[in-house]
Amino acid sequence: TVLLLLSIFLGFIFAGRLSRHIRIMAETAHRMASGDTEARINSKRRDNLGILSRSMDHMVENIDHRLKTMHTMNKIDKAVLSSVSRETLLYKVSDYISKQFNKAEVIVFEIKNDGYQVMASSPRLDLPDETVIPLKDIPEEIIKNTNKSFEFSSINISRIIPAEKLKSKMFTTPLFEDEKYIGIFVISIDTLTEQDKEALVMMSDQTGVALKSLHVMKGREHLYNATLMSLSKSIDAKSKWTSGHSERVRKMTELLLKKLDIKKSEKEKIIMGAQLHDIGKIGVPESILDKPGKLTDDEFKIIKNHPEKGYEIIKDIPDFNTIRQIVRHHHEKWDGTGYPDKLKGEEIPYSARIITLTDVYDAITDDRPYRKGFTKEETLIFLNDQRGKLFDPELLDIFIPIVKNMN
Repeated sequence: TVLLLLSIFLGFIFAGRLSRHIRIMAETAHRMASGDTEARINSKRRDNLGILSRSMDHMVENIDHRLKTMHTMNKIDKAVLSSVSRETLLYKVSDYISKQFNKAEVIVFEIKNDGYQVMASSPRLDLPDETVIPLKDIPEEIIKNTNKSFEFSSINISRIIPAEKLKSKMFTTPLFEDEKYIGIFVISIDTLTEQDKEALVMMSDQTGVALKSLHVMKGREHLYNATLMSLSKSIDAKSKWTSGHSERVRKMTELLLKKLDIKKSEKEKIIMGAQLHDIGKIGVPESILDKPGKLTDDEFKIIKNHPEKGYEIIKDIPDFNTIRQIVRHHHEKWDGTGYPDKLKGEEIPYSARIITLTDVYDAITDDRPYRKGFTKEETLIFLNDQRGKLFDPELLDIFIPIVKNMN
């Protein structure tokens, strides 16, 4: 009887421990199935249930690793749409990879005749432009086997990363663009599993695809821009009085932009907007553009339509938002009496306010059929008179010294 009771008691305890572990496994499996890749059983049992639990944990770790890799690759793919240059794209990719590997040091090298040039890094390194690692400091295996990945205890890059910041291992994987070897990724890290290495190779391959896509996209943009520039010049050439106007507005805009705290990428768009601001005049007859006398109301309506016509021409071109604003709003006035939308003050896009200044400046200083261009003194009087009426007062304060210093 005692043995029977003892057996029942031990069986009850064993069944309780067994059922509790099975319940934990079931709950954890449910969390895993719901997308919680942080869920783990962390069992220390040495029986079959322990083996099964550790297998489940390992499976989730693998899934989590692959999901993170796929997420990073997806971000690399999307980075093409928001990058304006190879450098910007590679810096983004470096940041994505560094973040996935717990802020590991990541450097992208591009092959040059005399060595490997640093193209990007994460964390970002404060390096002189065109920093190059000589070929003698690059392991021979990398130079001779450009289609393979390698793990090293060190690469002589102390000029770039101080030795005390380098981790115990370095892994390099080749970077290809359109099947052409262009360089390597280097990641400095303490531990790197085979799965990590596989992920890095996949991300390097995806970066090559992204670089190719960026190249194609930039080629299309260049074609768009060249076509629009040609169109702009042909519009200026419609009349001897407007010949060279857009080019002069662009140059004056460049002078003003040097005094303004605006990102380089935005300045480039404003400069293009200056060149294209009158693109809507393609629909204005030469007879109106060349008319020596005052325009009739109907003729002036045709002229006033050119901002909207220009907007319609370029409205569907990707990444042209700043340029669209310039084309549509460069005839708005600070006091709200301009056209086409009668915007007032800071309602007018900043980029358009810039072009209003440089456009009007060229218009009043250039000869027209009905008058001679203003002298410098007359120009300065006109500009100051239009403060707060036609022009943004703060921009005008920056622009007037430029005019004063011109020959």
